[in-house]
Amino acid sequence: MQSKLKVLFIAYFFPPVNGGGIPGAMRILKFLRYLQAEGYVLTQKADAASQPDASIRCELPPERVVRAGTIDPFGQLLKFQFWLKQSLRKRRHPEGSTEGSSKAAVFADNSTTQQKSMAAKCKDFIYNLNYFPDQASVWILPALFAGRKLISRQKIDVIFATGSPWSSLVLGYLLSKLTRTPLIIDFRDPWINNPFHHTKGAFLDRLAAKIENRVIRHATFVSLNTEPLLEEFVGRYPELDKNKFIVLPNGFDEQDSTSHYVYDETADELVIRHAGFLYGPRDPSVLLDAIQAVNQQAAAAKVPVRWVFEQIGALSLNYDIADRYQQMLADGSFRILQQVPYADCQRLLEQADLLVNIQPGTKTQVPSKIYDYLAVNRPILNITPHDGALGRMVNKYGLGACFDFNEKQLLGSYLYDKLVTVNWRTDEKYEAKKYFSIKAVSEELEAIFKTALK
Repeated sequence: MQSKLKVLFIAYFFPPVNGGGIPGAMRILKFLRYLQAEGYVLTQKADAASQPDASIRCELPPERVVRAGTIDPFGQLLKFQFWLKQSLRKRRHPEGSTEGSSKAAVFADNSTTQQKSMAAKCKDFIYNLNYFPDQASVWILPALFAGRKLISRQKIDVIFATGSPWSSLVLGYLLSKLTRTPLIIDFRDPWINNPFHHTKGAFLDRLAAKIENRVIRHATFVSLNTEPLLEEFVGRYPELDKNKFIVLPNGFDEQDSTSHYVYDETADELVIRHAGFLYGPRDPSVLLDAIQAVNQQAAAAKVPVRWVFEQIGALSLNYDIADRYQQMLADGSFRILQQVPYADCQRLLEQADLLVNIQPGTKTQVPSKIYDYLAVNRPILNITPHDGALGRMVNKYGLGACFDFNEKQLLGSYLYDKLVTVNWRTDEKYEAKKYFSIKAVSEELEAIFKTALK
């Protein structure tokens, strides 16, 4: 009998996890659920203070999950420096005294400001260097020792490292070089050319590009989670075999759906729900304005139902949304719900009349929530540019309606038509969603593992 393939997954985010780490953790958890290979996970040490999502659990035996801590002397130095400053400030300026700060403001001059500016720049560079390529860099060294020991003890056949954080890819590269184990690296987002990238300075940005280049050339396969991201990598590395690059979408799992939608004919509201953080360019104002206008139009035409938008989770926009939409919040056509555990959120999505994605025109990224939406078989409204990654995906595979942010009139007509018709208020099983089944994606990954060994 042939022994099972043994795979080491390097995943910084893994249960217990919460917030922004959930999409990365869910990707690995879903793979492990369907792979025939014997999976092991190398991850960060659990943080007891992080208030993890209790509904997201690891199904692996504890002995297959290795957790490594951090080595962060610079962080400890910063904490000591902060404590020392606080202590000295309390001694020099007792509580309630503002004399020191007033003198500093009065006697400040341009030369002092310039010196502080140069010192701040130097401090920022040292900070960024210590936390390069990202905050998880302090995990690399402990994880390197733990991973090397695990690979040797369990005779691991293949390494699969997923990022972000990019430190996971660097760790995968180092372990692969040290142990001569085939490496597959997995990009859930772009590292270089990431539209949400905050520069660490020209030097470190160039260094990051060189490291990505080194890691990609060493890897047996490079996995990307969207087709546009694959196109970008193939274009950036034209000298490499394009078969080295593969698409493995996050995918949906039917197991994430536990109930079915039932339309309430007596209800006087139809509910649109959005799950996840709304911030910056991910602005719901175009939808809220459309709902407000359509509800007024429907009331004038004596249509017995209205739209309600429910946001599940936090908002951080460049305007006061509570002030701008005070009337909608007051009349209940706009509701802000607290963030809930993943399983509870899926149940809320299952009972929504319509689900919405609000995504700026990112060229290579799609929100992971679209796969959660596909799992619950509800109609999907996508507000996103048609030429962005989400717009291209939705239009290619027929995954719901799609409107650009400037197509306000078309969006309003769509919402009004939905109000006055009832035949759409049932389960929506998009035919092409089979391409995004996590079971099928896992089967493809299994084949990639076997190919890597050859």
